[in-house]
Amino acid sequence: RGLAVVDCSWAQLDKVPFSKIKAAHPRLLPHLVAANTTNYGKPMRLNCAEALAAGSFITGFPEVAESILESFRGNFLELNAELLDLYAETEGGSAAVKAAGDRWVAEGLEL
Repeated sequence: RGLAVVDCSWAQLDKVPFSKIKAAHPRLLPHLVAANTTNYGKPMRLNCAEALAAGSFITGFPEVAESILESFRGNFLELNAELLDLYAETEGGSAAVKAAGDRWVAEGLEL
């Protein structure tokens, strides 16, 4: 068990052969906002470090998330604190986490 990311430019994402990537439980992250210098404030435009940190936080390893991000500028964990806490507390698997994020976005809540 673990986390993995696809390390590529967002501009090259269409060229990634996702159908060839083997994973026992492939999942995507729920709604989060980037804090990196390239995509700051853009929803779902995380860099690899932010994605790994988010996955770590949501699955119960906030100290790992902090460790991953300590050498990066930005405030990803603070910017997404409300959502990360919501996702970490949501039970019922990835569908429940996605639904929680969708409700949050639909209600027009802001970070």
